[in-house]
Amino acid sequence: LWPRRQEAEKETFTDQHGRSQTALVTLEEYQMLKTDSSGSKGMHIISVSHCWEAEQHPDPFGSQSRRLAEQLQRESKWLGLDMWCFVDFMSLPQHGRTTEEEAFFRKAVASMHVLYAHRSVEKVIIL
Repeated sequence: LWPRRQEAEKETFTDQHGRSQTALVTLEEYQMLKTDSSGSKGMHIISVSHCWEAEQHPDPFGSQSRRLAEQLQRESKWLGLDMWCFVDFMSLPQHGRTTEEEAFFRKAVASMHVLYAHRSVEKVIIL
């Protein structure tokens, strides 16, 4: 199941070079992407639009997560590409926010439309 942002911050994985990485994109990674002048296509950013199936968790049975994975694997335009996926539950602090998390949440929500309207961001809708 998708973890809340507060738990996702603690998640790590081992990349292809054997380095431990955080499961979330850091501000530093994003800033490096913006300043990368190597000429590569860079990162593909995908905003995921989905309904919440329960008040406490958007996907309590993992069905949306499975459909998202299947859809990303089916889309040939994304095969073999590096992607960052924005899923609100994992990307924004959820209920029980600290004062700092609340300020972060409010700032993010004020700009949320960019993730769904910017022409450089792909959109995926889970039905």
